[in-house]
Amino acid sequence: MVEYKQAVKFGAKNFQIYSSLAETLRYLKRDHEAISYYKKAMRICPESIGTHYQCGMAMYHEGRLEEAVEEFQKVSQLEPSNKYSSNNMAFMLYNMGRFQEAQEMLIEIIKSDLDIHITYSNMILIFFHLNQNASEIQVYFDNLSENIKSHKEKMEIKQMYEEDIQWTEYKMRNSNNENLKGFSQKKIEAIKRLLLLLDS
Repeated sequence: MVEYKQAVKFGAKNFQIYSSLAETLRYLKRDHEAISYYKKAMRICPESIGTHYQCGMAMYHEGRLEEAVEEFQKVSQLEPSNKYSSNNMAFMLYNMGRFQEAQEMLIEIIKSDLDIHITYSNMILIFFHLNQNASEIQVYFDNLSENIKSHKEKMEIKQMYEEDIQWTEYKMRNSNNENLKGFSQKKIEAIKRLLLLLDS
């Protein structure tokens, strides 16, 4: 990473240098720094789908949810068939407490054939968070089960949500915002219920 920083310092305005440095910083969980290098990379290559996507993920982990939505929107504009960007936008809306918008977007994703397993697991998560109709949860769980193709894929889904619990707990510990803490606690409880359902 020191070599990358030296290359940047001495004016090598190369897209690969900036994006590689950003990826390294993300791996080190230094998302705030990573975002600045993703932005520099995107100024050189604004059509880079992967850079917009990873920048959106880094912004999510920094709690910059509205900016994250903008990055995922750019991914969808560049690649309308990208299934993950649409689902991530819905997940950002959920984390912003915009439950109805998140649910409506997930339904649109299902209608447009951009649905993947995360579409249904996120819908179930919102239902659990809001303590909504159990029969509807079963419908989405049936669809989720059909979309999970292997045990490995199931483990990857579980790992993703388990990591999100860790991130949410970290944010709670470092926040004095009682509303955020209340939302985060409900979110953690909802994820745990989803994980139990996945194990059933």
